[in-house]
Amino acid sequence: NMKKSLLGLAVIVLIFGTSVTNALTISPARVEISADPGTTVSGVLTLMNEEGYEKVYYSSSQNFEAQGESGTPAFTSSNEGLASWINLSPSLSFTKGKGQEMKVPFTITVPKDADPGGYFAAIFFSTIPSVGKGDVSVGAKVGSLVLLHVNGNIKQDASILGFTTTDNSFFYTALPISFSYRFNNNGGDRINPTGSITIRDTVWITTTKLAANPTQGNILPGSVRKFTVTWGDDSTSVPTNFFEAVKYEWDNFALGFYSANLSLTYGADGSARATKWIFVFPWQLVIVMTIISIIILTLLVKGIKRYNLWVIKTAGKRYNH
Repeated sequence: NMKKSLLGLAVIVLIFGTSVTNALTISPARVEISADPGTTVSGVLTLMNEEGYEKVYYSSSQNFEAQGESGTPAFTSSNEGLASWINLSPSLSFTKGKGQEMKVPFTITVPKDADPGGYFAAIFFSTIPSVGKGDVSVGAKVGSLVLLHVNGNIKQDASILGFTTTDNSFFYTALPISFSYRFNNNGGDRINPTGSITIRDTVWITTTKLAANPTQGNILPGSVRKFTVTWGDDSTSVPTNFFEAVKYEWDNFALGFYSANLSLTYGADGSARATKWIFVFPWQLVIVMTIISIIILTLLVKGIKRYNLWVIKTAGKRYNH
């Protein structure tokens, strides 16, 4: 709904590290905690008021889940789940000078009947108070993600749903080539797949090895996330005419059949593999190189013929003398 979307947009900065909103800095941007059912665990957030004068901040918490396949969090109800287990002061007055830090403790009380697995929420601080129990006003705010792992026997179930090039093509004329794969997590906790995409040429020699999850992105339970990895320099300008294409293929050269081999590990002992075949043939560069080769060969043949004629002519003159 609209409220859920606005909340997601308001705190999208949470996934990019330590964030600053309304001159308030919070760290760490992500807290990871493990606990047993029926226990209470604690943590500390550090706030810094960059403005240097007194200001009141209001705290709140929201659960979050995956939104689409990009990994962007969507914030939901706080009336149950982890958000309702978090306890901290509802408001705090920041009176310290500019650049001074304030430690904000919080606790998480895990119910005795909590199922093992992953629980996810965010702790927010805003200059606007909550508009009701379990709600957060849509406005400028900053927060920290809280990732709770409740210990126990957790189901692990994940798989690669598809591995291909981003445009789903087989034929290319040059690098870069982007690969994408979709990873499905049907388990009970978030997973962080690690591994590589190994590129091998026609004779199975490794050409390059790419990190399969360079941003260390997590996949929440019951969600699918799409990852994209590029082979080659993707900052090169796309050619607009034949001769630019020739230079582009020269600067980003590749030729032949290649296999892209995706190999992932996740969780305690999970693994998954997939392969994609592609064919690279820089035909515009080949045309130019062929023409140049023909010209050079023609000139070389003519040169050899002229040299032979000169040798015969020179030998004939010597013989006559």
